[in-house]
Order: sequence, then structure tokens, then C-alpha cells
Amino acid sequence: MSKYKAPELQQPEGLPEGYMFKSGEIVPPYPLFFTKSYENMLKELKAEAKGKKYYAKKLNWTEAGGAAIIFPKDSDVIRISSKKIQPFTTEVTRVPGKGEKFEKLSIHGIDALYSTNSNDLYSTKLRWEDPENQVEYEISTYKKSPLTQEDLVAIAESMIQE
Repeated sequence: MSKYKAPELQQPEGLPEGYMFKSGEIVPPYPLFFTKSYENMLKELKAEAKGKKYYAKKLNWTEAGGAAIIFPKDSDVIRISSKKIQPFTTEVTRVPGKGEKFEKLSIHGIDALYSTNSNDLYSTKLRWEDPENQVEYEISTYKKSPLTQEDLVAIAESMIQE
């Protein structure tokens, strides 16, 4: 993590019983749509493509965009991730997908979003931001996970410094 300057991420104290560390990953800095870095990359690639219908380029990176750690138990998994916040060039409002539900929570005075029933592999998520360090955190599980909202909140509480 230090080699690639990834956002800090440590095993939380509040993991439910039986969930053990399996692996970790460092994630490249993927530019998000509607961010300045995305617009700059797109402008550069279009100039290099010189009108070609298809153009590909290997993007080299030396600084991570995020990190994740995985904790399985039987057929369930808890994935905890951190990623650097990328400022948007326009206002963006996230809306629930078909069947997805959002619930706003407060954890130690920090606004968080609990979402369930998405079509993603990890369909249950709890997200919050650390604006001081420009990092977004997410705890996610499978749709059929036995873990409850309270379980994910307990993990988040153990991660958030009061």
C-alpha cells in the first residue's frame, strides 16, 4: 500500500465471528466519468487516436486509486474497500437502480449510505466518505449474505475514528 500510495485500509476490529482475512488488492486509478481526470484522459486519447475508429493504449500508473481487503466465511464474503475521491466536473446524484433501495444513516456523526438489492456481485453496501483525507470507504456483501445492516454498521463503527 505504501509503495503505490493507496488510501489507508486496515482490518477492522468489528468483524463478525468467523470472517477471516483472505486477500487484499491494490486498485489502479480508474478515472470516473464526469471527473477532470476522465476528461483529460479522453482528450489525450482522442488526440492520439487521430480519427481511428478503435484505439487502445496501455495506461501506466504509479499511484493507486484504491485498495480492498476480502474476508470470507463459508460461502459469504465481506469486501472492505477504500478509494480516493475524484472531484466531479458537474453535479452528480446517485439514484437507485431497478429494485435497489437506499437508506441514509449516521455513524459517529458521519453521513453514510446503506444500499441493498443492486445487481452488482456485492449487492449490499455501506458507504461513507472521509472528506478530510479525500477517501470513500465501502463495506459490501453478497445479496444472500446472512449479515444485517446492524452488522455492517458495527464494522463501520470499528473503522471510523471518533
